[in-house]
Amino acid sequence: MTATLRNRTDTVRRAKARLRRNEGVRSDKLLETALELFSEEGYREVTMQKIADRLGIRHSLIYYYFESKDKLFHSALLHALEKLMAAYDEVKASHKDPVDIINHWFQLNVDQERFLKGLIKIMIDHASNDRRRPPRFVDDIVRDFYGIEQRMLADSIREGVQAGIFTCESPDEMAAFISRNIDGIYYGAIVRRDASIPDSMEKLKMLIWRLLDHDPGRPRPRRGA
Repeated sequence: MTATLRNRTDTVRRAKARLRRNEGVRSDKLLETALELFSEEGYREVTMQKIADRLGIRHSLIYYYFESKDKLFHSALLHALEKLMAAYDEVKASHKDPVDIINHWFQLNVDQERFLKGLIKIMIDHASNDRRRPPRFVDDIVRDFYGIEQRMLADSIREGVQAGIFTCESPDEMAAFISRNIDGIYYGAIVRRDASIPDSMEKLKMLIWRLLDHDPGRPRPRRGA
């Protein structure tokens, strides 16, 4: 994690800690409800009052912790990024084998379908609007999100190549290719509404194994052999 990103997520953690001290207010619930509304209605249409109404609290309570809609939006996106980073860290910590890491990572993208759909809707809304309309800090958060994702994939592919499991001339380019195709799966599901994310994710994974010259049924080389 970059120092800049660490500073931003630390700021959100402090805000969440303050919220937790207020009886009846769950910090994660507030931020995730805000994120949900921003993804459903777009940045311009959401008000603090709408968020408060969905939570069943006074809107003045939200202003006590977040002085503006921009601040809340920023914090909600960073909360989402922090949650995904924690999930990615858990994937890395749970496995040593690069195949298992990538398998788990694909499954994570299925398990987090609802959460990721909301995040990607916000990214689409931001990308399609005039830069004067949504806050510009979203660009930084989007870059951080994809940077973390692609770094984890590239490192796993590189480890697989070194272990003789994969064949790949450019792990960084392959990681970017996978990331773009994941976006395509979610974009298709959001726009068409009839695409199955689990089915599409499984098909993409099988394609990636072929591109990496990996047969899931083939015995893997022993490490250090």
